[in-house]
Amino acid sequence: MIKEILVSPVGAYHDHSRMPTSEALVYYLQVVMAYAFLTTVVGLLTGTALFSSGAAQTPPYAVVLYFFGLLLGSCAWALFLGITVHLTSRALGGSGSMKETLSACLLSFTPLMVTGWIPLIGSYIADIWSLSLFVIGIREVHALSTRRAVLAVVLPLALLFTLLVLTFIYLIPTL
Repeated sequence: MIKEILVSPVGAYHDHSRMPTSEALVYYLQVVMAYAFLTTVVGLLTGTALFSSGAAQTPPYAVVLYFFGLLLGSCAWALFLGITVHLTSRALGGSGSMKETLSACLLSFTPLMVTGWIPLIGSYIADIWSLSLFVIGIREVHALSTRRAVLAVVLPLALLFTLLVLTFIYLIPTL
């Protein structure tokens, strides 16, 4: 399924549009566990983020927490994004169900989970690729125009970014 989503996303969404959400969730959990594992290993080997002191100096509990943090954070982000994009899609005239939207969301994360663990370039390219696949999935699932599908995906992200910036601006004076 990975190759199909990466190479022919429109065909993949048509083939898997009636896929039960539980199957999409199992697929997503498989790729997100691989992503969390590979990201943790690369972090240990390259000394990035939490592992800046190197693998020898990192306590084992930190590695486990990092792995499960990636796993749970990725799942929470996918759920949040799926719900907010579904609501936005419906407001823009979309006709898809919540299950179809969540399946499209989970499948669209494939490029990020497959290549996002590669240092420097993996994450940037994978983010754009996943976002593009999500727009295609929303367009197909909700029978929206490409413009409306872009709005359905970008508006919740823009709103979240704006809220984060405003929160940051509000909190700066209190530090």
